[in-house]
Amino acid sequence: MEEEIESSQDVNEILYLVLKSFVDNPREKQTLTEEQVDVLVGELFQIEDNIGFIPVMPLIVGEYNASHKNTLELLEKLQPDPIENEDDFRSCWDILMAIYGIEATKIAQKTDDVEFKFRSGVVRLLLHYDFLTEGVGE
Repeated sequence: MEEEIESSQDVNEILYLVLKSFVDNPREKQTLTEEQVDVLVGELFQIEDNIGFIPVMPLIVGEYNASHKNTLELLEKLQPDPIENEDDFRSCWDILMAIYGIEATKIAQKTDDVEFKFRSGVVRLLLHYDFLTEGVGE
């Protein structure tokens, strides 16, 4: 149980650090729109005991509530646009399917697996914002 809490907290904190680095130090290649920065700073970034986080993953696995779902919807606004930025959108899904498995991804999507929806949303964001190559950033 304690491992689940630490794992969820880690995800929430890493997501905060990665996205905060894009707000504080915009990249040439990957920039956030003014609207996206407003969503991050005004609605998603939280600080408690001097630790920043985005509360998307519940501290107890599987206990998603309306607040978590709202956070996920806001995070979706940070994903690449499937029409305007189709290559980035597809490449995040391609990498996710390579990691998770094509059939497992299809099954999770067909069954509307809530856990998969949240985890895949976080993974795609981290991929899009170069977590694998850049880490947390500055």
